[in-house]
Amino acid sequence: MKSNLRTSILAICTTGLLAGCMSEKIATGQGMCDPDHTERLIGLVNPSDRQIMDLTGATTVRRANEGQPMTMELIPFRATVIMDAESGEVTRANCS
Repeated sequence: MKSNLRTSILAICTTGLLAGCMSEKIATGQGMCDPDHTERLIGLVNPSDRQIMDLTGATTVRRANEGQPMTMELIPFRATVIMDAESGEVTRANCS
């Protein structure tokens, strides 16, 4: 019984602490990657993370080369850019 109570209290406290660490941008729905804006990235050569975030509204960036394996989790505030390994040109981009 005491063990269940301790576990419940720990879960509640941990949830509260994690919520306190959440970025205000993300908590309010701002900072979400806009899929309609990812096509602006296609054709750019070696864009900076800041440029990618400014163009898409994303708060994080993931880069990969063509054919490179990636995880498939959806993260709404992240922009993913697929680039040609030799030229650095963005060939595909999405929010994930």
